[in-house]
Amino acid sequence: MKSKAKMDSQVIKMQEEWRGTRGGLYYYVREKNVLIHVSEYALSKREIARSRRGPTIEYEVPVNRIKGKPIYIMSFTNSGTFLPSVCQIDAFLVSNYPGRPDWSHVNSLDPHDLRGLEIKTKDPLVKQTLKDIRAIYSLMIDDIKRYQERLDFQIIFSGARRTEDMFKDWKIGILECLCLPPDPEENRLASLEVPLKWIYQLWITKLVCEAMSATDIIREEWENKSHWWIEQGSPRPAFTFRSPYGLFSVWFEFQPSIMAHLFGPWITRTPIRPDIVVAKGRFKAAEELKKIDLIIECKNEDFHSWERDVYEQIIPYFRKYRPHKMILASMKSVPGNVKQELEEIGIIVIDKLSPLNESTINVFKEICRKNLLSNPVK
Repeated sequence: MKSKAKMDSQVIKMQEEWRGTRGGLYYYVREKNVLIHVSEYALSKREIARSRRGPTIEYEVPVNRIKGKPIYIMSFTNSGTFLPSVCQIDAFLVSNYPGRPDWSHVNSLDPHDLRGLEIKTKDPLVKQTLKDIRAIYSLMIDDIKRYQERLDFQIIFSGARRTEDMFKDWKIGILECLCLPPDPEENRLASLEVPLKWIYQLWITKLVCEAMSATDIIREEWENKSHWWIEQGSPRPAFTFRSPYGLFSVWFEFQPSIMAHLFGPWITRTPIRPDIVVAKGRFKAAEELKKIDLIIECKNEDFHSWERDVYEQIIPYFRKYRPHKMILASMKSVPGNVKQELEEIGIIVIDKLSPLNESTINVFKEICRKNLLSNPVK
């Protein structure tokens, strides 16, 4: 057996697979209730291999820096399923494969076993985003879940695993997104981007249904339960709802046809996916539409992060689809001159729209109701 002094002076290798949240594997050391990325304990870091999916990164870590501290292994299957586990330094010391633990010394965890833990972050933008999740997005999620229960429908997330996990339990969802290595921390912000964007869109969708006094979500004949089908780039509606004003079909990440985002000889992509599209009546696919009643483009981040979208996305959507009405719904404030420019074109801007602003919610609902009812069915 190795002496204590020799073991403490030993350096072990720890290898991570940088594959994002599909096939990735990352190491964290627990200090009280904080998980700290292994890079903060390492003497060195180097890339030892690279595939088309990403690099394999190897760290050299002194045993005495992490001895006696739980090592959390944050891993993801290729389909995005989160599989956390935990071990001690012994799992690496006895392993026959340098850089990898002996899995017989590793204990699998349920993601809910991580509740109460947090991942260390230094980036002020990440910290602010986490504050927004706790103060605002958590309220949106609760709001949507209550609405689900009231109208008795389920939400099916097609291929959107991080969004689904964030929606089910935002505290675990945060850990899944933040467990990417902080090199740079912008990777963590990028991992949070789509889940938070889609949660905001789901909440706005729920407001539209409330505005029209939806009584139920139409169930297809083959379904056991009605649902919202949430996926990117589908020509079919996410759902159709019934209200005292008739039936309305709703698209999430609307796409007029399966290949419509491709332009020219398969070389260029063009923006064609408005966030939310609403049309009077019941439709099976976007190709059936003769007129779009309402487009809602949702922005949940600060204006400076999507300023270019005004000219590259929002106005082009309005001109391409020529809806009866279009609304820009922003969680944060929008500059007055931008509001004026868009409203002169015909795009209504509702900013500071969040669960913390009841009066703005009421204004948004009234505008939706007024414009969906003012355009008679052709």
